[in-house]
Amino acid sequence: MLVSTRLRLLGPLSLTALFAGGLLLLLVGVNTLAAPTGESRRPGEQRSDRADVYVQFLYGSHLSVQSWLAIVGIGFGLLSYGYRETYTHIFDWWCSRQSKGQAGLDYARYLNSQTRAPVLYGSRGFAGFLTLRYCLILASVAASIGYKFGILQIDADSFEVLNQYVFMISAPPLNGLHDGAISPWFSDQPGNTLNQAFSHEVVGDNTGADITSEAPLSIMMAGVWQDLSFLFQHSDSGQVYTREIVMVANKTEEDGSFFMTANYTGWSRTQTSNRTWIGESDSAEAVVDYRIVEPGKVQIQWARLGCWFSGDCTGSSDSTRQRVAHRLTYTMHYVVAEVARDLQTGASLRLPNQGVTIFSTDSKPPVTEYSNGSLPLYENWVDAIISSDESSVLYGVSAFVRAVMAGWATVGRDKIVGPGIAILDAEDQPFGPEETRKGLLAEKYNLGVKDYPFFKGVRSATLTGCYRSAAYVFILLGIISFLVGFFRIWLGPPSVTSWMGQHVYLALGGAVSIEGKPDDLATGYKAAPQGLGRLRLASDVTAASHLLRVSKRDDEPDA
Repeated sequence: MLVSTRLRLLGPLSLTALFAGGLLLLLVGVNTLAAPTGESRRPGEQRSDRADVYVQFLYGSHLSVQSWLAIVGIGFGLLSYGYRETYTHIFDWWCSRQSKGQAGLDYARYLNSQTRAPVLYGSRGFAGFLTLRYCLILASVAASIGYKFGILQIDADSFEVLNQYVFMISAPPLNGLHDGAISPWFSDQPGNTLNQAFSHEVVGDNTGADITSEAPLSIMMAGVWQDLSFLFQHSDSGQVYTREIVMVANKTEEDGSFFMTANYTGWSRTQTSNRTWIGESDSAEAVVDYRIVEPGKVQIQWARLGCWFSGDCTGSSDSTRQRVAHRLTYTMHYVVAEVARDLQTGASLRLPNQGVTIFSTDSKPPVTEYSNGSLPLYENWVDAIISSDESSVLYGVSAFVRAVMAGWATVGRDKIVGPGIAILDAEDQPFGPEETRKGLLAEKYNLGVKDYPFFKGVRSATLTGCYRSAAYVFILLGIISFLVGFFRIWLGPPSVTSWMGQHVYLALGGAVSIEGKPDDLATGYKAAPQGLGRLRLASDVTAASHLLRVSKRDDEPDA
């Protein structure tokens, strides 16, 4: 038999459905497992953050879940039709084989095994085939439901370069309240992981000592970003890296002996209610003096509270002056740095401690509105923080330095010609050559400053993917479908088919003789009675000859 004839008799549509549906599922599975799952990211790449459980599609991951459900649904729909026809093909082939045997085919059981036979389960037919048919039906129902749970929208590890011109960044305002919100210089605290603009380097506590009794080693002030809800979803998380100008204040403790008296000309003075400023061995309150020395330099000192504070030590053994416990100088300057901000829930950015990596430093102090660096309207805020009973050396010193940094970065900026808080273009190097190799972008990804700013983190439900287990099932079903299709081609067309037209023709031509009493078949709602007869087909009969015989007795010879 010619191949074309064989394929035509087998049913080209059902074979096409098997191969097309299997190929579609096979491609979906491969498209899932072939997606990259490594740790490295390049700009523009997004990958599943749970690659051990589910993976985004290598191609088409940005299509919606509904689109992929439609694609996979087509595959399962084709296989449902293909396997239904496969069952019929194998059933007909088996019946043809039985009809060519010596015993022939039990025609009553054959009729009772048909799809429309009026039987409850099919015990009067070929029970094995009927059980297989019911299993295929259940599997089809389960597959039509189950595949919908294999496709999902997933969070994805993302590395994407952002357009710096869509962002708005500004220095923290000096006013405590700005546009109805508390200024970061007032609300940001050392050790707080949710700071908006200030990062602190504090003394380590390897000895177990209270770090709040030590002033910050350095304070860094970056810009404050405006609303980013247009760029990030509420549940996105990660880090935004920028290359920008940042102000840094470094601490130096002055050597020598210094004294405080009732006269504090040139200083601002306040009194603490917290008794930890002097030290654990002396729980006395302290008097704190602070001042702006010049642009780029401030000082703060404190001493134990005593009668010297009022200048009247009559009747006391105390002196009218008190040795300074500590005098600290903070020197400030601008730097170019990589700033890593944490993206919090709600698309807000927060600056963690150690989130600033310096690339280059300005050797000049910040340019200020007034030649002496003085600032209006900040002392009351600083006094309130230092004098609080919840304050300490760490928080009090930080508050003073933060206020000055915010003031110098914002007050009179329209009158100042010089660097300020800002995001830099790739070609800008305001302070000379930069050590960009220190930054994450160059160190891990071998990329240059042109790729700042960038986001590295998890985008919420931005990609469409598939569970790994479902992908393996899709591949397995695809392979099985191909094997089943080739198996059907190898079997070839059966001699006896389930098409009633063949049996009508044979009955009209006298090739089929029914013995016994087939009256129960007349209603169409009763099963074929046992003993209806046997169908025998000569072993040399082809599908075209259709010579059938039905005999009631097994030992009845062919006519």
